[in-house]
Amino acid sequence: MDKSLISIFIICLNRQADLDRALQSVGIQDYRPLELVLVDNGSTVPLTMNIGDVEGITVKHIRSETNLGVAGGRNIAMRACSGKYLVCLDDDAEFVDESVVNKIVKVYDEKPQAAILAFHIFDVPTNKMAYDHIPRGAAGKMEKETYETTYYIGAGHAVRREVLEQVGYYTEQLFFAGEESDLAIRVMDSDYEIWYVPDIKIRHNPSPISRIQGNERLYYNYKNRILFLLRYFPWFLILVNLFTWGAFITFKAKSLKPFKILLDNWDDFIKQSKEVSQCRKRVKNKTLYKMFKLKGHLFA
Repeated sequence: MDKSLISIFIICLNRQADLDRALQSVGIQDYRPLELVLVDNGSTVPLTMNIGDVEGITVKHIRSETNLGVAGGRNIAMRACSGKYLVCLDDDAEFVDESVVNKIVKVYDEKPQAAILAFHIFDVPTNKMAYDHIPRGAAGKMEKETYETTYYIGAGHAVRREVLEQVGYYTEQLFFAGEESDLAIRVMDSDYEIWYVPDIKIRHNPSPISRIQGNERLYYNYKNRILFLLRYFPWFLILVNLFTWGAFITFKAKSLKPFKILLDNWDDFIKQSKEVSQCRKRVKNKTLYKMFKLKGHLFA
């Protein structure tokens, strides 16, 4: 029986050396047929696709003259994909071995309600797993158990194409930060599932090149969390989250600078808030209950 086409997509901004390592890890995958989609997300010097002529892998190279953000860049890539399952790999990440795509296909075949797969992400600089981002992410569970969750880390994940076309793509208004939470809650609200699979592994070596860091990063996290809440949550949970996230951002920054950035961009924030309010779609109570039961980011 013929195998289904699987698409791998990468968006990149000014990280040619990191991209070369990611592409090498794609080239060694033992699953065929594969499609590789690269989006050059506004790099100063146009990127090159250094993968060579690999049998069974078709290649698409798309260049945007401007930085469309994480959400916009991923949407360009995903719309260009033709595969049954879409595998996202950050430009500064790489598959750990040649069997990753085969493992992704196997999990999807076994779990027909699984829409998104969250990968085991190993951070190279810290020599640790990314424990703190996935709900129920106790070290022991993350290393040993496959379990349903409410969130995933964008650096490495897979999406079932038919579900994506049903619930919609990433919300481009968010640009950076929070885009995974936004897609995840729409997936759950449509009665699909997100699964963390420790056997699907990638290495992530966060590059400082073109990376939003420090107070600016915290500002985007807080602003986009508010927009996310306004779009989907009941009002009492919005109020709770405004307090808990405000306290968290203040603790992380050890100052009020992220809030100063928010005030400096107040007119734009108000405009975005109004746009979100006009298309507000409160999620179902059973979706909120699932987030509570699976220890998702419901209150913070």
